[in-house]
Amino acid sequence: MSPPRGAVASARAARSLLGLWPHLLVLALFQLGYSGAALGPERLAALYRTFDDDPVGATLRQPLVALRFQLLRNGDERLYHAWGALALGAPVDLAFLSSRSDATVSRAPRVAPAGRALLPYRDFPFEYPPLALLPMVASAAATVDPVAYPYVFGTLAALAALAAVLCGERVRLRLEPDALPRYGLASALALLLVGFSVEARIDVFATALVAGALLAALHDRPLLVGVLLGAGAATKVYPVLLWPALVAPLVGERRLGEVWRSLGALLAVAGGAAMLGLAASAEGFVAAMRFQGQRGLQVESVGASLFAGVGLLVGAPLGSAHAFGSMDVVGAGPALLAGALRLLVPLGALGAAALALRASRRRPAGPQLVVDALGLAIALLWVTSPVLSAQYLLWGVPVLLLVRPRAARVLYLLALFVTQIEFPTCWGLVSNLQPAGVVLLLVRNGLLVALVVVLARHLLRPRSGLPATVEALP
Repeated sequence: MSPPRGAVASARAARSLLGLWPHLLVLALFQLGYSGAALGPERLAALYRTFDDDPVGATLRQPLVALRFQLLRNGDERLYHAWGALALGAPVDLAFLSSRSDATVSRAPRVAPAGRALLPYRDFPFEYPPLALLPMVASAAATVDPVAYPYVFGTLAALAALAAVLCGERVRLRLEPDALPRYGLASALALLLVGFSVEARIDVFATALVAGALLAALHDRPLLVGVLLGAGAATKVYPVLLWPALVAPLVGERRLGEVWRSLGALLAVAGGAAMLGLAASAEGFVAAMRFQGQRGLQVESVGASLFAGVGLLVGAPLGSAHAFGSMDVVGAGPALLAGALRLLVPLGALGAAALALRASRRRPAGPQLVVDALGLAIALLWVTSPVLSAQYLLWGVPVLLLVRPRAARVLYLLALFVTQIEFPTCWGLVSNLQPAGVVLLLVRNGLLVALVVVLARHLLRPRSGLPATVEALP
C-alpha cells in the first residue's frame, strides 16, 4: 500500500528543509556582524579611513580590525530603518539622513516628523517603488532601535534568501531529477560570496520573487509569472525586464493568449502598486521614478571600468564623485555613455528573449531553455546597465547556478568571489578609481562579459533546446 500523498509531500518538504543546513550556517554567520549605528559617526569614519588607501596592508597589519570591517552592518538597512521609522511616526536620526544626502539627492524629510506617521513620496524622499517599503516597515514595526533594526531586517532578508534557494531546488528537480547534485552547496557558497549584502539590501526580496516566477514558468503558469514579476517590479524595478525571456518559449509555441494574460497580470500588479505611490504624491512618485533614469555612470559598472581603464592607459585618469547615493564617474563622456547604456538595457532584455525564441523554434523548448534564457537576461542587465552595485550580483541566485554551460556557472561564482574582494575591503580604491581598484573592476566585469558570451553562444547552438544531462556544478 502506497503512503498517502500528503505524507509524501511532507517528507519531501522535510528533506528540502534539512538540505538547507549550509545556507543556515551562512546566514547565521551574517548575524555575527555588528551595526554601524552602534559605533557612532567618528569611529565609523575612522574605520573606513583605515582601509581607504591601503586595504591589503591594513588587513595584514590589523587582521582583527579587517574582520570587524568585513562584518560591519552599515549598508542601506540604516536608510531602511529611517524610512520605516518615518512611516510609523517613530524617531529617526536626521543627522544621518543629512549625511547620506548629496548635490543630486536629499535624504531629509520634507516635513518635520513631529511624532506622526509620514507618507513616502509626499513627506519624505523614497527612491524605490512602493512595495519596497513593506519589509522596511515590517522590520520597524518589530523594533525602531537603530542598533537592533539591522538584525530584524536581516532576518526577513534571510528568509527571502531561503525562499529563493528553495525555489531553485524545485527548479533543479524540474530540469533533471539527478542533475546538479551539488546545487545546494553551490547556492550556499554563492550566498557566502555575496556576503552581508544579502541581509543589508532590498535586492533579496526581488530575487525571491524572480525565483518564484521562474518556478511558475516551468510549471506552465504564465499568469503567476506575471503576478510575481509585477510584484518584483514594484519592489526593485529590474524584474520587469526579465518577463520577455520567461515568456519567449510561449511565443514560439504561438500561445499568444497566455502571453497577453501574463503581461496583463504584470501590469495590473505593478500598476496597482504605482497607484499607491501616485495616491501618496504624484509629484513625489514621478520624481522617484525619474531618479532611477537620471543616475550617472556608477564606478562599478562595466562601462565605467572600461572608461577608467582607457583613461589609465592614455595617462588621463578619471575622477569620481558622490551622486544619486553612489559613486559615479565624472565628466561629459561618462554622462553620454550612461545615457547610451540606458537605451541598451531594454534592448538586452529583448535580445535574450529573441535568442530564446530562436532556440525554441529550432528545437522543442524545454525547462532548461527557460533557465538559460533567464540567466542570459540577468547577465545582460549587469553588463549593459550604467548602474552596478555589489549586491546586484545576488540577482543570479539561483538562476545562474542552474544554467546548462558549466563555464557559465564557474564564471558566475568567480565574479562573486572578486566582488567580495572589491567590496567592502577595497571599496576605497574602487570608489576613487585608483589603478588597483580599476584593475579589480576590469577583472570582475570581464568575468561578467565572458558570462554573457558563454550563455549567448550556448543559446545560439542548434541543439540548445534539446533535453540533456547537465554537468555537475564545480
